[in-house]
Amino acid sequence: MTVSFDASEMTRLAVDLGRAGAKAVPTVAVAVQAGGKLLEAGWRANAAATSGVHGKHYPKSIKAKPTGVLESTVAPDPGMMQGGMSFEFGSRNQPPHLDGARALAAFEPQFLSMVEKAATEGVL
Repeated sequence: MTVSFDASEMTRLAVDLGRAGAKAVPTVAVAVQAGGKLLEAGWRANAAATSGVHGKHYPKSIKAKPTGVLESTVAPDPGMMQGGMSFEFGSRNQPPHLDGARALAAFEPQFLSMVEKAATEGVL
């Protein structure tokens, strides 16, 4: 499975954020963190559907963590059981699941909308 993204939407969002200026940062930061949690939920749901009995701990390992004011990282926590990336990218023992990539592709339009609305209207 191949997942692709249209970077033009991100470019348009960057221009909109530039126009909004520093006053939009607090609201956009809330949108980014909320988006991280929504992506976490989508990835976990995908993982629960694909990981089977052999990966029963994998969905619980997926966490959203704020990594900056306008940044959130969503990924399996390597400190948790089955928190490696072998489910996402595959290994010699299994094909890639691409649960996170599929969740991101499905969530991208909603996330862009959330951030744009936060930047331009000051609300989520």
